This record gives sequence, structure tokens and C-alpha cells, in this order.
Amino acid sequence: MRRQEETLCKVPPIEIAGRTVSDPLGVVADYCRRHADTLRRYDWLAGTTDTLTVEQVAATRRVNSRISRAEER
Repeated sequence: MRRQEETLCKVPPIEIAGRTVSDPLGVVADYCRRHADTLRRYDWLAGTTDTLTVEQVAATRRVNSRISRAEER
């Protein structure tokens, strides 16, 4: 599958925090494969809303967020 992705869409290298990522599409695709359950379970909550709901905060905390219990309230 990875080879097919490379032939369909070639993304140029990008630089993030001084480090070059030579295959950014491959990195994202690999992340999605490795974390598919997490993406399906929590990312759908994000949507495109202008407000942060209690459910979104709770989901964020479950995936090791920086939001503290005090900030959740």
C-alpha cells in the first residue's frame, strides 16, 4: 500500500523545528495506520465547531493531553 501512495501523490520534503521530513505523506499515513482506533474513537469529536465541549475535553484527556483536571472543569 505504501508504494501505491508514493506513486499517487508525491509530497516534497518539509522542515519542522529544524528537522527535515523527507516523506511527510508517508509519516502521516503510517501514523494513521498505527493509531487507527484512536483516530476513529476520538478525532471525530473535534469536528469544526467554534466551542470546546465537555466531551471534547474528556476525549483529549484520555489520549494523554496537556489539559489538567482543573482546566477540564
